[in-house]
Amino acid sequence: MKTYFAEMADIWLQIKPGHDGQLAMAMLHEIFAKGFCDDGFVKKYCIGFDALKSAARAYPAERVAARLRLDTDKIGQAARLYAATMKSHTLSGCWWCSPAIRRQP
Repeated sequence: MKTYFAEMADIWLQIKPGHDGQLAMAMLHEIFAKGFCDDGFVKKYCIGFDALKSAARAYPAERVAARLRLDTDKIGQAARLYAATMKSHTLSGCWWCSPAIRRQP
């Protein structure tokens, strides 16, 4: 059963709660491995990039897909789509429960 947001998604990757970190790392692995990341820009403006890139090597899409019962190709498609989007971001956890969000007018 798909939610309203799942129906709107270009690619829907259904995962169990608590597994979003593994999916994110697999997507980062794909982005780094396929050269979809502007390393120079990220190194200039982000702290810990080299450590993140190194950690992502442990999460190839094939391994994560088997653990999460997902299609490896869909993880790659999602990573490419995410990397190609000019202004993308990731929310993790219960973002609608955040006090910072609730304080917004």
